[in-house]
Amino acid sequence: MTTAEGYITDLINQRTVRYIREEGTSPFFIYVPYNAVHHPYQVPDDPSQYYTNDNKNDGTRAGYAKMVESIDKGVGDIFAALEEKGILDNTLIIFSSDNGGERFSDNGPLFNHKTTLWEGGIRVPCLLRWPGGGLPRGAVSSQPAITMDLTATILSAAGIPLPESIDGINLLPILRGDQEPVERTFGWRVDRTRRKMKALRHGDWKYVQDDMVEMLFNLRDDIGEHNDLYYEHLDKVKELKAKLAEWEAEVDKAPPPILIH
Repeated sequence: MTTAEGYITDLINQRTVRYIREEGTSPFFIYVPYNAVHHPYQVPDDPSQYYTNDNKNDGTRAGYAKMVESIDKGVGDIFAALEEKGILDNTLIIFSSDNGGERFSDNGPLFNHKTTLWEGGIRVPCLLRWPGGGLPRGAVSSQPAITMDLTATILSAAGIPLPESIDGINLLPILRGDQEPVERTFGWRVDRTRRKMKALRHGDWKYVQDDMVEMLFNLRDDIGEHNDLYYEHLDKVKELKAKLAEWEAEVDKAPPPILIH
């Protein structure tokens, strides 16, 4: 087993850049899962920090900003390596996150944060760059999308036929302007000791069940989920609850995985 010393976000970046420089003459796929800005909130250039169960959530906003800067530098280094190889514009680059920010982040104008099904917990940044593949510079899409769409999009970009069983759609025709945005339905649920939530989005409408409280929001007009429309649109609540029950029944057809610790 080999070990490496350094800040792990930087080490991940260095290995990525090295691969591009050494292997970037043939088509490739690279997944770059930076540890920053996840806890433990350890900042760069301070090897005296040690992770323990007691301090894993300690940190400061200033330290969080330094962690973000390490990501920013890493992305810049990757862009530079691609440009050196002459393949920057012909590489599909996707930058995203798996959830909304946590305690040291500012998710405004979205409400709440990671571990919840409010928009601050599930709506994430997602940037795609591929001028050589026809993606327009600076364009913003209104298409609701989910992370699983990126799998279908990447396969399509590589010219690989999509399996019938895949969850997600190819976003490229919509982002290129060749196809109009489509209406989507997304379901989520959290079942933990201290957090039980369900939510379903259909078009602009979002139904939220936070423990025993039920709410309805129109995200087109109210992205911050401040104006509960539950009692004004009981017909829409009924419709979305039925869709949520249908989605849960489909999900529950497969038994949950057995986790062994």
